[in-house]
Amino acid sequence: MSSLVDVTVPVGQAEGTESVVSTWFKAVGDTVTENEPLLEISTDKVNLEVAAPGTGRLVEILKNDGEQVELGDEEGLAREALQEDGVTGAVGQALCEGA
Repeated sequence: MSSLVDVTVPVGQAEGTESVVSTWFKAVGDTVTENEPLLEISTDKVNLEVAAPGTGRLVEILKNDGEQVELGDEEGLAREALQEDGVTGAVGQALCEGA
């Protein structure tokens, strides 16, 4: 059984006044492993890699390159279908949608 997880910007890890998605390292449909870099976010002070919250498949990208994001944005950057139940990483919010 797989579950969907929102990939979000980690709160407290990015500094600056504006955060923008600079590069996606993975595309929809790609398989990812836990803690593998999914994308890079740029601020006026730092660049931050956001890691996959678990092992699974990237099913939807919600924020494209060049789009502004908020720290801890609840709508998320992307959705990932995990191969296992639950979220094992520190990033992401489990959605109560069983498959």
